[in-house]
Amino acid sequence: MYPKIAIIGAGPSGLSLARLLKLQGITTTLFESEPNRSYRPQGGTLDLHIETGQLVLRECGLWEQAKKHLRYDGQDMIITTKNLNHVFEERNSGENSDGNRPEMDRTALREMLIDSIGNENIRWGTSVDRIEMVRKDNDDSTSANTKTSSNTWNVIINNGHVEGPFDLVVGCDGAWSKVRGHLTDKVPQYTGVTGLEVHHSNPKSTPELDALVGRGSIFACSDGKGLTAQRMSDGSIRLYINSRQANPDYFKNYSLPLDRPKLLELYSDWKPELLDLIKLCDDQCRPWPYYAIDEDSSFEHVSGLTLCGDAAHLISPFAGEGVNLAMRDALDLSRAISVALKNGKLDVEVTKFEKIMFERAAVTAADTDRNLNMFFDYEFPKTAKKMLEMMMQGDGADPGVNEEIRKARTQPESN
Repeated sequence: MYPKIAIIGAGPSGLSLARLLKLQGITTTLFESEPNRSYRPQGGTLDLHIETGQLVLRECGLWEQAKKHLRYDGQDMIITTKNLNHVFEERNSGENSDGNRPEMDRTALREMLIDSIGNENIRWGTSVDRIEMVRKDNDDSTSANTKTSSNTWNVIINNGHVEGPFDLVVGCDGAWSKVRGHLTDKVPQYTGVTGLEVHHSNPKSTPELDALVGRGSIFACSDGKGLTAQRMSDGSIRLYINSRQANPDYFKNYSLPLDRPKLLELYSDWKPELLDLIKLCDDQCRPWPYYAIDEDSSFEHVSGLTLCGDAAHLISPFAGEGVNLAMRDALDLSRAISVALKNGKLDVEVTKFEKIMFERAAVTAADTDRNLNMFFDYEFPKTAKKMLEMMMQGDGADPGVNEEIRKARTQPESN
């Protein structure tokens, strides 16, 4: 008998999990608070990694379809300073390049996953208020290694409607998860860096700006600030204006073009070519303060519940790992559920999945924290010299370098 499973959140982890379980013949109830699939833009582009995002798409049976959206030349990357002194440069060209992290627009990934499970199988516009335990397993006579039964849970919608009971509720509901509080008291903490997301819908009209970004991405960093520009599949450019600030709401009430002069003042001593990224962007903008859960995101297993993706181990976006990690969580959880169908030990298998997830997430969280502190160090690129040298040699970074950069002290945050 198949367990009754609820997935809360139609992001990368929730959609991947629903697809993988569908391939096993398991029907899930997928709740999503947004009213429809086109409710809001999904943001910029992301690089899919071999052992995470790419693997999951293959397991989902979507690899051939995904190849239509993958941009191998989108792997081009430049890291520079405010004076356009390049400190790292990577060039790739075409599907036969040495690069193994092709870019894909977030919107394209989401649309493909939605289509794979059926738009009609997502409960759009269904905001979850809370979850409540229905039956608690009080059998203390069996150990965690042999227990086969589990708690069941109801999902309470904001209008008071009750759905359930479910044998397993999976929180894939992002940074401010409604499920996490039943598992841990850890909550996201502000990283000290906040951003403003803007868009260049027609960069071809400014050839110099278009050439600056090229086919991939440019990261300009200095003085605790950064400008990150990414090429999208339609030729447009997504720009993230990032700054180390004590207040996560620093950009909260910004609007364009009204606050464009303030942005230009913030970057007043940067090269004019970089300032054009701000001067010429569209008028739409979205504040984006970066939050994270500490490197140890682990929690004690609670029967009938688990988490995936940002709900479990929120990180900042400065390693390109968030979506990849979320999708790999979904794959590992689907495999755990598959084993549980054979041995009847759902809690045991989910607990094993969580252990794997915690270990992998801790490594990624350390890498992301290292990168954030490297890019937004007030003395960048001086304090990141060893890391950048290794990147140029294609050797990655060893734990000693990670620790050295993590210990690099920065000036006090500005107000």
